[in-house]
Amino acid sequence: MSFGGYLALPVVIIAWFLGIPILTHEQTLVSGLANKIISKFAKKTLFGNPIRKEILDLKPVKTSGIFVTGGNQGSHVINLAVKKILNKYQVIHQTGDSKNNDYEDLVKINKNTYKFLNAHDMAKALNEATLVISRAGANITTELAFLGKPAILIPIPWSSGNEQYLNAKKLVDAGTAEILEQKDLTGENLLKLISQMFASLEKYQENASKARKLVIPNAAEKIAKVISQELLLRS
Repeated sequence: MSFGGYLALPVVIIAWFLGIPILTHEQTLVSGLANKIISKFAKKTLFGNPIRKEILDLKPVKTSGIFVTGGNQGSHVINLAVKKILNKYQVIHQTGDSKNNDYEDLVKINKNTYKFLNAHDMAKALNEATLVISRAGANITTELAFLGKPAILIPIPWSSGNEQYLNAKKLVDAGTAEILEQKDLTGENLLKLISQMFASLEKYQENASKARKLVIPNAAEKIAKVISQELLLRS
């Protein structure tokens, strides 16, 4: 079972030579080179991002404030821009472990600043936020779509095949998000877009059902079922 990437490619090729059945999963809207090659060896290509149990188990709550995340590694450019909004809005901020001492600088200004959040706390922060500011990786955009959460998405400009921009565009088309490209990311531009989105918040919230249609909530179960079927065929 491959989830793509250059490390998976040699494993898949060896499995093919050994006659071992191969399944692969594509989580993004644009396949990378490795997965394009892997799909030629695979019996099936599976789609639909598995959603964490912590997200699936969430109950609707009253929301407030903004949650900012630059992903597991954090984002220095996002962290810098967020400084401009801290005196205007209630913000929960996951900075990552930046070499630029972003966490150390920002926690002095905002006590709700964290280097990392575990799965439970990440789900809680997403659920309780009125607006999310984030990169646009496949996992976070899937979770935002599932939650129907209004978001400002800042795609990594060098992502393979411009996949993060395309992930973000799906949510923009569904009516729950706006894109702020990194080249335009400043504190002033971020503040302006936040203000615009809060002024039209109901419009974004009303489109939540459209965003949810982009998600396969039981994707993990479907993937497990296909794997089980293949194992039964081999037994």
